[in-house]
Amino acid sequence: MNIMLAKHKHAERLSEIIQATFHLACPATSDRDLQSVYIARHLSAQHFQRFISDDQLQVWVALDSNEPVGLAVIDLKCEQSPLLSKLYVLPCYHGQGVAQKLYKAVIDYAKTSGYQVLNLLVYSGNVKAKAFYENQGFKFIGCCDFKMETELHKDHLYQRLIA
Repeated sequence: MNIMLAKHKHAERLSEIIQATFHLACPATSDRDLQSVYIARHLSAQHFQRFISDDQLQVWVALDSNEPVGLAVIDLKCEQSPLLSKLYVLPCYHGQGVAQKLYKAVIDYAKTSGYQVLNLLVYSGNVKAKAFYENQGFKFIGCCDFKMETELHKDHLYQRLIA
């Protein structure tokens, strides 16, 4: 497994990873059609092309035999506390350490860049993701709303000190 900063040639596959996994991060009652609309409006290959070019974002890709199988995105717009905005791994790679390796790349970047904290948002009902992040040292610090088209979801805000 190779973890590297994503290149433009990865954009189409990164969008496909989102299409295969986004629903896993949503409430079971969430409308799958609305999820597809949200992905098309915010997480298409064209969006990933822009994400990769944006100096306020860092996009990593996990490669298995040069094939993208996971991604992580850190948003640097808030200079004091960057946001881990995306961490998705294809379901057939769950439990194989891919998310851990992507997460390590994000933390290593945050450390070498001098950040003191890293934030993230996760759907409040996503027990698996919350357990993963808590095992990585994240602490729950609050709640916020996430609007996905016409649906309103409750997200949990987590923070991890970087030392």
